Amino acid sequence: MDCNGEALEWCGRKYAPLKAPCGHLEVELPPGTYKVFATGPVRFRQPYVYYNVFTDTAIVHICCDETTCVTLYPPTYHRCGFYLLLATEALLRNKLLPKEQANNLVEAITAVREHLPRPPQADEDIDFLRRLLDEIAELEKEEEKAKAA
Repeated sequence: MDCNGEALEWCGRKYAPLKAPCGHLEVELPPGTYKVFATGPVRFRQPYVYYNVFTDTAIVHICCDETTCVTLYPPTYHRCGFYLLLATEALLRNKLLPKEQANNLVEAITAVREHLPRPPQADEDIDFLRRLLDEIAELEKEEEKAKAA
C-alpha cells in the first residue's frame, strides 16, 4: 500500500493482489515508504488452521538502487484473540467501552479460541506477554509516583 492506504500503482502495474509462489515474492518498486502485508490461504488446512488469514503489517522504506527484504509473519489465531482480549480489557478498565458488550466480547473470544488446536508454545507466549504487561504497569506506577513527588 502507498502512503494513502491504497494499493500501489506504478508504471501501469497494480501491486495488489500479487501471488507469492512458494511464499516468496520479488518486485521492483520506486523509492518510498510502503505498508506491506500478506494473506494466507483462505481454505484452512493443516497446519494453517493455527494462523490468522493476514500477516502482521510491516512498514518498509525503500531507498534508491537498494534491495530490501521483508519477512511477514502470520500471528496465530490464539495470539490475535489474546491481543483483542487485552485491548478490550484495557478499554473496559478505562471506561471506554460499554461493560456488557465488552464482557460479551471477552466471553465469546475466549470460547471461540478454545475450539481451535493450540499452536506450539501458545501458552508460553501468552504467559510471557502477560508478565511483560505486568512489568509495564509497574513501570507506569513508578513513573506516576515520581511525578507526584
